[in-house]
Amino acid sequence: MAALRQMQTEFNNVANRLVAQWRLEDGDAWAVIVAAAVAMLLWLTPHA
Repeated sequence: MAALRQMQTEFNNVANRLVAQWRLEDGDAWAVIVAAAVAMLLWLTPHA
């Protein structure tokens, strides 16, 4: 579980960085982040 929590923290850091970089294009940034979050959830589900 510690490894999973660490991965989630790193993912959140990356997402926050993407939001900061793409502030001017909020729609695009959020679309990418949501897609990445969904992909990560789908990838983690079988292992949970």
